[in-house]
Amino acid sequence: MLPLHRLIAVLIFCSFFNKSFCQNRDKKTLKRYDQIVGEKNIGLNNGILDLNRYEKNIVDNQNKFYKKNNSYQLGNVFYDGQAYYNKQLRYDLFNDVLLYNPPDAASFIGIDLIKKRVNHFELNGNLFVNLSRMPRFAKHQNFTGYWQKIQVNENNLQKRFVNQISPGNPTVPPEATERKKEKSKAFVLYLKHKKRKREILKNMQVYYAFDLSVDAYIVNHQTIIDLSDESAVSGYFLNQKEQIKGFYSKNSALSSEKPATFYRKLYQYITRNIKESK
Repeated sequence: MLPLHRLIAVLIFCSFFNKSFCQNRDKKTLKRYDQIVGEKNIGLNNGILDLNRYEKNIVDNQNKFYKKNNSYQLGNVFYDGQAYYNKQLRYDLFNDVLLYNPPDAASFIGIDLIKKRVNHFELNGNLFVNLSRMPRFAKHQNFTGYWQKIQVNENNLQKRFVNQISPGNPTVPPEATERKKEKSKAFVLYLKHKKRKREILKNMQVYYAFDLSVDAYIVNHQTIIDLSDESAVSGYFLNQKEQIKGFYSKNSALSSEKPATFYRKLYQYITRNIKESK
């Protein structure tokens, strides 16, 4: 009987190719998968082989990844109770999965890291946390998967990554200490980067484009505010209601063209200038 990880590899390939093709190629596929996994016997290899279905026929470089440059980048990840530094990673926004490229493997090879085992990761200078693992957000259906976390007075990237790990005992689930860290009136900004697929027929061939959208919330120990809802923001900060309306009006073009930038600016404005209404 095939080991589970090898069986998964076969099933994935069979889902995309016909049965006869799989029968002829499954041994080659498994051999290649075993070679990849065997090169570095680390926990990051405990995942599912990724085939990257939409690698080709992309319109105007509108791919499904966090960056338009879809190559792997060095990043850090806390996975299955262990911190891994300087690993080749990329973030698939369409499927909301983190991909790992093992050493010496071809650039098109990736392993989907099992989401429930990923606590947080750092990529391209940004910190992402898995809110599905945090009890605080368990009852909120909107807060699932990976969210970018931005917090005032925490500019040191290495410090931010380490601070997500339980102090003194890295085997303790980091989400267990998250509630202690956020029992403060200070707001934290969470951004959800998402991409949706469009199919474009051109010259009798199907092409793909992935459109970006961003959800944004500010959160403290007792409040969650949707930043896309101007009335909710101004209603919470009543003593600055007119100023907030002015900010939204002045930056309306930015909110449409670069929503993540708009939400970061709004968050900075709130943390610098607005005091919570009593």
